[in-house]
Amino acid sequence: MEEGFEASLRRRERGAREALRRAAEEGDEYAVVTHTGDLENLLRLARMHGVQVGAAPEPDTVGGAGED
Repeated sequence: MEEGFEASLRRRERGAREALRRAAEEGDEYAVVTHTGDLENLLRLARMHGVQVGAAPEPDTVGGAGED
């Protein structure tokens, strides 16, 4: 069965969030930047097409903002 556009976009968004979470946990700053860009592009695409997905990544997830 072929996956629809909305389902595919949501699946890709979940995957990008998981990859971003893993990169942040591992302290891989390059991967964090890369996965943040991927996620931002997916969120932009979702907005353009009226697809409801999760919120933008939290600043402390992308690069350790807020750490003392």
